[in-house]
Amino acid sequence: MNGLTAKTVSVASQKIRPEPNEVVVSVVQRKKPKQISICPSYLVPWAPSKGNKVVIVGHGQIGQVGKLVELKDRFCIVMLEPYGEFSHFTVEDIVNVLKK
Repeated sequence: MNGLTAKTVSVASQKIRPEPNEVVVSVVQRKKPKQISICPSYLVPWAPSKGNKVVIVGHGQIGQVGKLVELKDRFCIVMLEPYGEFSHFTVEDIVNVLKK
């Protein structure tokens, strides 16, 4: 299953139990979605790009959501919700948020 796109599955939607120290992800294989348990170290997050909705995972504003408005080298500017204030982060401090 190397190279497939995976999406983490919420606990409420899991059809399988994860193995110890693993997470449940959904992958599409042969046009069918399938849930698997995988070690998180095998997952590579999508690189953020301008306009993406992101969540802050590092830094003092952890958990806040915003829109990536500028990306240069390893640094970015995020417009935080709900007030529209701008903050500076490193790329390691943010993760893309995917909509269903």
